[in-house]
Amino acid sequence: MGFQRFFGIFALLVSISTGVIYAQAGPLPTTAVIIIDKDRVLSETKYGQRLSSEMRRMELAQIEDNTRLSRELEQEEAYLTELRATLSSDEFRSLANEFDTKVQRISDEQQSKNQNRIDQRRQDQLQLFAATGPVFEQLMRDTGASVILELSFALIWNDAINMTDVAIQRIDTFLGDGTNRILLDQE
Repeated sequence: MGFQRFFGIFALLVSISTGVIYAQAGPLPTTAVIIIDKDRVLSETKYGQRLSSEMRRMELAQIEDNTRLSRELEQEEAYLTELRATLSSDEFRSLANEFDTKVQRISDEQQSKNQNRIDQRRQDQLQLFAATGPVFEQLMRDTGASVILELSFALIWNDAINMTDVAIQRIDTFLGDGTNRILLDQE
């Protein structure tokens, strides 16, 4: 077993133990239903914040790429406009068609990159919630809950059963920013 894997497993066990100790130390209500705000879990946990930061870097890189491509295409279009006076209409039409094809190809590629980024975001969110399963299971045991409802599906509730703050704290203890989990999954 590699040192990284051993250290990752050790850190995971310590995190689980810490979560159990925390669960025993904090008074939680006994309830059949608990409420979790999924959006807050995604935006306020260290794991979710890391994912958002990575996604923002990807977005900024694509914006920069789009800006660069737009400038290049504008320059090429200006060059074609200058050439128009020196070319026959057939020659110009051929170059214009090539340019239009190039613009469409670039547009399709950029849309594909954008869709891939959206798909990656969904996948990251699914992985975060899959990784948090043990935290939510322990939270259910600690409160006696039989079900967890997502906040957006609840109409009226007693705020005492909203366990989002507790869940965020436990997820941060259990997973941190998720990079240790990534290392474990890759080995």
